Amino acid sequence: MRDNIETDIRVMVPGKTVLPDDELCVVIGNLMENAVEACKRQEGGKKFIFLRCIQDEGRLSIVLDNSYSGEVKYEKGYFRSSKRSGIGIGVESVKSIVKKNGGIASFAAEEKLFKTSVIFPVKKK
Repeated sequence: MRDNIETDIRVMVPGKTVLPDDELCVVIGNLMENAVEACKRQEGGKKFIFLRCIQDEGRLSIVLDNSYSGEVKYEKGYFRSSKRSGIGIGVESVKSIVKKNGGIASFAAEEKLFKTSVIFPVKKK
């Protein structure tokens, strides 16, 4: 529980996933980095990260919910970076991989909860 961030993480994927290993790492790595940063910036309340990554016969699903301060920089369809000026490259990297692999992604900022959902279809042989 570093930085007083409560975590609940469960990843259950087979040895061979829908995505190449490097792309799966980019997706989960960027989402986790954003979640940790958001929790670190949070000044009050419970800090938490909830991650589920599961692949079944039909899809690879990634759900990541995290607490945050309640402030999101969003402009012209893009999340703005909290670390530098400009667009956040982490979310854009995830969106690029999702699009390339025929998946769907959802990013929703609620009051003090940021919700991410990413689904990749299993490619038919």
